[in-house]
Amino acid sequence: MTAALLIGMTAVVGCRPTPDLETTDRLDSGAVHTCWIHADGSLECWGCDWAEESEWLFMDAGQCSVPDGEYVQVSAGFSHTCGVLVNGDVDCWGSGTSGQTSAPATPYVRVAAGGSHSCGMRVDGTVDCWGCLDDANHGQCAAPEGAFADIQAGGVHTCGRRLDGSIECWGCGEDFEGACQPPAGSYTQLSVGWTHSCAVDDQGAVTCWGGYEFEPSSPPDGAYQQVNAAWSYSYGLFPDGDVVRWGGEEALPDSGERFTFIAATYISVCGITEGGYPACWDGETVTYPPSLR
Repeated sequence: MTAALLIGMTAVVGCRPTPDLETTDRLDSGAVHTCWIHADGSLECWGCDWAEESEWLFMDAGQCSVPDGEYVQVSAGFSHTCGVLVNGDVDCWGSGTSGQTSAPATPYVRVAAGGSHSCGMRVDGTVDCWGCLDDANHGQCAAPEGAFADIQAGGVHTCGRRLDGSIECWGCGEDFEGACQPPAGSYTQLSVGWTHSCAVDDQGAVTCWGGYEFEPSSPPDGAYQQVNAAWSYSYGLFPDGDVVRWGGEEALPDSGERFTFIAATYISVCGITEGGYPACWDGETVTYPPSLR
């Protein structure tokens, strides 16, 4: 079965459904932009118009200007985006001031775009990272040896989930050392935010660690299908498709949709609905990708 046919489907681990890897590969959100791989492998990114209008540090650096190609996985970073093409090549675009868009000419099965760095996972599970050419380099590109099952890049650090489910993080430096101190144990899913990370264990329990300007706080009780560590919040997805948010003072309003996967930006949270299409909401308005409007 091709990845294109897996959107909206779930796999079962014990009695708790979790998103198929192929499903989660097809949607990701950065600081303000979100990218979605269509069923034919074409890639669509949106949200950069907000960066143009914002007086904040966000910027439109071309991270929504997608090169042509057939993509199988996408990762949206702070102001750049990377995608894995069907032949294993990695293409990155947007801000490349630290070398984060200069991917090696090596086949990868996964890519992770962070703040000013990117990492790729080879077919054998080993990891290469690139970028890190500016003063914000804390060792994000010094990937540990050995095989990983998944990698996730954040604003200041990177974490990987080993084949046994344990988590290892690197690149935090002294200022963010808590982000590189994951809990012991075996986890089925990992998400890395700006300065904090969260993971789901095989019972659906969520654990978060790190945090600098923003604290991840404690997730609400429950068995989760997925967790997403974003900028200042964290989001959790329950098996019934409901989404909750923690780490801030405001609760997340109901979008009216039910989801199989979520990915959050600084200003909104997006997800793949039970119908197989993406939807985003900022607490007031539910929006859809330009191609679906």
